Amino acid sequence: MKRTPIPAVLALLGLSFACAPHTSEPAKDHRLLPLSLGNSWTYVDQRGIESVDEVVSSRLINDDVVFHIQGGPLGELLRGNPVYSDEDRLYVYNVNRSLTPPEEFLVFDLSAEPGATWQSPWGRVERLDDRTVETPAGKFAPVAMFCTGCNTADGRTEFGLVPGVGFVVQDRIWFAPNTFDLIEISLREDSD
Repeated sequence: MKRTPIPAVLALLGLSFACAPHTSEPAKDHRLLPLSLGNSWTYVDQRGIESVDEVVSSRLINDDVVFHIQGGPLGELLRGNPVYSDEDRLYVYNVNRSLTPPEEFLVFDLSAEPGATWQSPWGRVERLDDRTVETPAGKFAPVAMFCTGCNTADGRTEFGLVPGVGFVVQDRIWFAPNTFDLIEISLREDSD
């Protein structure tokens, strides 16, 4: 039996891996909404008033790590209900009702085709066509657009969402229009 020295075997193995084609890309942050404690988004409304949404806490619900956002237009809309996101979708747990266990609702879905609709705690959501949006924080393209209450007399809200950034614009058209444009984003380096 012929013996091959271990260093020669290791060199051959290393050479074979070095020559093999690289088939996977390095890991990237693919979360739709970057959720880490302390992340914040600052918005300005049409009157020049600034408000800040901030991720203030997290907890475990049904094996999902969920996050609480409060303070600004998204925090106001969520009303204390926690959210989590994956690559293409944003979910909210409706914990303000007496539901046991809390119900999970799909809120936004990037993979949905324009015109697709589904139910959320805010009523019917519709996926709109992507747009280019310019805010004081910069120009964003493509921006995934969604609408809640699109065909109701009570009013509608359009949301512009950029993966890995968050909400860049919200246009609320109720009794009077109310627009929130992103002016600053602060993400921790360890954001998921």
